[in-house]
Amino acid sequence: MQIHGGERKVGAQVSNTPGRTQTINYYAIVSKDKLKGNHAKKKFDPIRDSLGYLVDLPGYGHASAPNDLVGGWQDKTMEFLQGRGTGSDGGEEEEAEESIEDEVPLRRTYLLFDARTGLLNLDRAVMGWFDEARLPYTVVLTKADKVSIPKLVKIVNEICMRYHSQIYGQGNGYQSPLVHVTSARKGIGLEELMWSIETVLME
Repeated sequence: MQIHGGERKVGAQVSNTPGRTQTINYYAIVSKDKLKGNHAKKKFDPIRDSLGYLVDLPGYGHASAPNDLVGGWQDKTMEFLQGRGTGSDGGEEEEAEESIEDEVPLRRTYLLFDARTGLLNLDRAVMGWFDEARLPYTVVLTKADKVSIPKLVKIVNEICMRYHSQIYGQGNGYQSPLVHVTSARKGIGLEELMWSIETVLME
């Protein structure tokens, strides 16, 4: 578990190689007030002092790793998502010490798709799985600076048409109407994505 906040700051390490994220990593979102004055001198409590968490999950495809390892990550990710939609059930008294996993419900999932490849059949299948599991999700296109504008428009249109087909067609979907087009290298769409996350936290 990785915590980002308080007196201990752990930055998120990134890699250009798909499949580097192999564990579930937590990053606490902490207000500036908690990092100032007397608050900064107190021991940081990840449950009490955080506004919420960004949770980095292992991906489900394109990983540069053996198939058996990738399958294990996928199982771990699906198990995490299925058990977090409603948070703790408040049933039997917990014997173990209070933990983030037990206390924090899942509010929204952001699915990161590589804009260079567009939507693959596997991506569509995963989106369908989220709908069946009744888990709200938002699509984020990454590496937008590597793709032409016409291709980006085509990908975004497909995602938006999928949303409209759920709204006006049969069945209920859990896809957000928003599609975030981003580029970490160029700084495109990052501020809007942070606003989206903040809005989810404030709900």
